[in-house]
Amino acid sequence: MKSSDEMMNSIRERRDRYMAQRSKKRRRALTIALSVLAAGLLIALAVFGAMRLTSANAPAPSGKPLAPYVDDMKEREDPSSPSEGEKPLPGKEEPLDSNSSPGPVIPPVEEREIWGETTDVSPDALIRWEEQHDYVTLRLDAALKSGSDTDVFAVFARPPIDPSFVFEGRTLGEYASDMGYERDLPEKLGQLQKEGDSLKYGPALYETGTPEGEKWARSLYEERVAFYGSEVLSKYLVDGEFLKDDLVRDIAEAEKKTDAALAYERARAEYLDSLASSVKGARFTFVSPKWGGFIVGLTREKFTAFVSSHTQDDEWSFDLAEKTPDGVIAGEPGAVVSTDDAIAFGVVE
Repeated sequence: MKSSDEMMNSIRERRDRYMAQRSKKRRRALTIALSVLAAGLLIALAVFGAMRLTSANAPAPSGKPLAPYVDDMKEREDPSSPSEGEKPLPGKEEPLDSNSSPGPVIPPVEEREIWGETTDVSPDALIRWEEQHDYVTLRLDAALKSGSDTDVFAVFARPPIDPSFVFEGRTLGEYASDMGYERDLPEKLGQLQKEGDSLKYGPALYETGTPEGEKWARSLYEERVAFYGSEVLSKYLVDGEFLKDDLVRDIAEAEKKTDAALAYERARAEYLDSLASSVKGARFTFVSPKWGGFIVGLTREKFTAFVSSHTQDDEWSFDLAEKTPDGVIAGEPGAVVSTDDAIAFGVVE
C-alpha cells in the first residue's frame, strides 16, 4: 500500500499531464481557427479584386471606360473639380485659348421711327384699318403698308371720351358739364341783358302785356324762362326789378373764368395718360390733351394688336403724327403745335 507522499506525488503528476494536454488542445484549436479566418480573408480579397478589375474594364454608358478606382477616389476627395458636362463655379472658369476666335457678332436690329410730313396726303381722309371698326388716315395706312416689320410708327391716337372715368372723386362727364356751363354762361347772360326788361314782368308778359304794350306768346315766355333757368332769373329779376348793372358786371367776370375748363383738361389729361400707359409694346408715348389724344410709337404688329383689342362700340381714330423742327402736329390738319405749346401740353418733353 502506497504512502501518503507517494499518493500526493501521483496526483500531482496526473494533474500536470491533464493540464499539459488541455493546453495543447487549446493551442491546436486556436491555430485551426486562425487558419480558417486567414483563408476566408484571402478569398474575400481575391473576389473583391476580381470585381474591381471587371468593373474597370466594362464600357460606360457614354462609350468610354470608367476611370480606375484610384482616380475615382481622387475625384471624390477633391469636390472642387467639376465633373464632365458640369459648369465650373464663378471664378473657376478655364482661360480661353488665345488662338481661339469668338463666335459671330450679331448686330442689333435698328428701329427706324416713322413720322408724318406736312407734304403728306391730307389726313382728312379716313378708312377702316384692315376691316376693323377703327379708322386710320390715308397717310398712316400707306406708311404701315410700305414700312418694315421693325419700323416704329409715330401714331396719333384719338380715343372716345369715357364720361364714367373718375378723377379726384368726380367723373369726366361731370367735369364736362361744368365746363359747358362755364363756357355758355357769358352768352346766356348776354341774352338776358336784352330780354330782362321784358321778363321782369313775369307771367303778365303773356297774360296782359307790359305797360308799354309788349306782349309775348305763352309758349315763347316759357321757352325763354326754361333757357335761363330759375337760378339765373332769381338772381337778376327781383320783385319786378331788373338788376342790369349787376348783370353787366357778372358778364365781364364770367368771360374771364376758366376754372371749370382747366379742371376738365386736367381730368381729360389723366384719362388720356391712363390709356397711353396701357398700350402694350409702346416704344414712346406723348400725351396731347390739346388735341384730345396721344402719340404712341408702335411697330406694325403692335399697332394691329392694339386696334384689335377695341370693341365695336369703342371707336378710335388714328393718324401719323407729324414732326417738324417747330414741334409736333398731333393729327390736326394745318394746326402746327409750337414748341412752347408742345411742352405745355405734354406732346414733347
